[in-house]
Formats: sequence, structure tokens, C-alpha cells
Amino acid sequence: MSRHRSKLLQAAIALALLAVSAALWASPGASATHASLTIPALASPTAVCPTPGNNACFTNTPTVGMTLNGLDQTVSYNLLFTLSNSTSGNWHVTITSTQFTVGGHTLPTNASSVTSVIIVPNCSGNACPSNIITPTVVVPVAPTSPATFYNNSTGSSTHGVGTFGIQATINVKIPANTFIGMYSCTVTIAFISGSP
Repeated sequence: MSRHRSKLLQAAIALALLAVSAALWASPGASATHASLTIPALASPTAVCPTPGNNACFTNTPTVGMTLNGLDQTVSYNLLFTLSNSTSGNWHVTITSTQFTVGGHTLPTNASSVTSVIIVPNCSGNACPSNIITPTVVVPVAPTSPATFYNNSTGSSTHGVGTFGIQATINVKIPANTFIGMYSCTVTIAFISGSP
């Protein structure tokens, strides 16, 4: 039986979908709306990133913009976090979120997906972690169990020991019939010792 240690990290995500006029959608090339996505990190202003021990912490506040055109679209953002692991052995990182909402309107529960995960800056050598999961991983909406999007379960005893920057690219699907407004959700990642 393996011991599992977990550290949770949350970030609030806001998705703004604004409209100028629905009549502009019929005009080819017209810019009818603009959307932006902001992910402010929820961390104590005195927190050190990363703190000693096994943990993860967000290191960016990404934003993205888009123009709505009455068609299904996808926007992407990069979620950067630093992972610190001081013990040998397997570990993995999970992700979940609340549903994007504004008032009584929501995006679909499968709107967000992790489409790629890389180490930044690039890492070489025996201590570097290696992800054995191939994206795309749908980000589940709570209370659904979190999904593993990074699994460092191969390599030597020092494989994945150290402090690493990790970048996850997350796509958000915006249906054509999405209600205009400022959508928000909370993303939670967890660093967990052991294999999933």
C-alpha cells in the first residue's frame, strides 16, 4: 500500500463573452464580439513559490482574447505551475474545475481540456520528470473525480526529483449559442505521491 500525499492548488478563471450587435454576425469579416480569459492565481501574497516539500503552485496569470462569430469556437490558455518534489518514486498531478457560469448560464461540463503538457524550460538528464499520459484530457467538473493529466511513473529512482516548471495548455470550447457574459470557474490541481 503506497502513501499518497496531496497538495491542492486552485485558480479562479474568468471568461468574458461580450457582444456589440448580433446583426454584425451576418457581415463577413465583421468583429461582433470580443472575449477574454483571465486566470488569477489564488495564493497568499506572502507565499513562497514553491514552498519547501512536495507541492505545486501557479506561476502565471494568463489572458486570451477572441471574437465571437456565431460558430462553435475554441480558446486556449497556458497554465504554468512550479512543481517541487523532494522524494524519489512515482507521482502524478490531477486537475478538476467548477463549471464555467454566469448568472444562470453555463458552458458545457466538458468545455475544458488539457491538450498538451511540457516542462519549461526544457529539461534533460536522469532527474527530469516524464509524462506517460498523452493528452487530450478532459478537465472534469466537480464533484466528478479529478483527472490525471501528468503521470511521472517511469524512470530511475531520481526521475522527477527536484523543482520543475510545467506548462499545461488548456482549450475551452465555446458553443455557437453561448450566452454573452463574464463566465468564471475555479481550477484545482493536486500533486500526489504515487501512481494513479
